[in-house]
Amino acid sequence: MNASTISTYNELQQKSTDELLDLGKDFDLRNSSDSALVCYSVIADRLRANARSREDRAKLCRALTNIGFICATYLYDYPKAIQLLQESRKIAEDSHNDVGLVYANLNLAGVYLGCNTIYGSRLFSEDIWRYLG
Repeated sequence: MNASTISTYNELQQKSTDELLDLGKDFDLRNSSDSALVCYSVIADRLRANARSREDRAKLCRALTNIGFICATYLYDYPKAIQLLQESRKIAEDSHNDVGLVYANLNLAGVYLGCNTIYGSRLFSEDIWRYLG
């Protein structure tokens, strides 16, 4: 990691969670998934141990789901994507966050569907329907 990267990460840590969500979304819209990933990772690092309020847990779910999406779509790291999306799903379930649960489930189904497409089989068909059902 070079000094510029460390400086940028430190600057992002000074921003509020809402600012980071907005910044991450802006980066997503500009197809700058690496920059979006950093924003969402700062949120996840910040809130994983400290998300006490329902609002903070919803923001953590959003960040984890977005990281999972980036891992699957841009990094092709399907095991990591599934791990993050299942973590988001669990937090959403525990905090009765229906919107977060829907996004986590849809992304999980998408990851499994992508794996079916790549591997040319129906290996994950049951998994897909589990998250869409």
